[in-house]
Amino acid sequence: MPDPVAKTPFLDRLAQGLRRSLASRDPVWAARHASAIERFAVAAGGFRGRQGKADLYYTAFAWRGLALLGRLQASARDAAREFLRLQRPATIVDVFSALHLRQVLGDATGDAAPLLATVEALRAPDGGYRKRPGGTPSVYHSFLAVLCHDLAGSVRPDSSGLARFL
Repeated sequence: MPDPVAKTPFLDRLAQGLRRSLASRDPVWAARHASAIERFAVAAGGFRGRQGKADLYYTAFAWRGLALLGRLQASARDAAREFLRLQRPATIVDVFSALHLRQVLGDATGDAAPLLATVEALRAPDGGYRKRPGGTPSVYHSFLAVLCHDLAGSVRPDSSGLARFL
């Protein structure tokens, strides 16, 4: 009999475990942490990063955190979707963030082909993945590439090349 856990994507298993853990937390604790995240929101639907402006990575991170804390505001989803629509992810981190944000916002059914094309353009000849064009492939960015394919419900091309890289 197939193992159902093996078929559940890694990020879904991670979120399930975190939700179980956070469910036992005091609601005041959860509200305090959600408020800390919400302070970084900008009117355009994103969340500020280190540079002070809305950033795709920090926006996805913030929405994931709010979802786990049970504080997704339906009224803010439209603005977040518009923020996401305006993004042009060029790095593997941004592609991962865009795909994960789509999932959190409930938009995981959109066309992922352009995003996956960006991921595959970042594959190095040795089978690993780079953060950006011309960069050095790394295990971390290769892991993100695998997660991108998982989020898109896609089979990774050339898994044997990735295995050789690793």
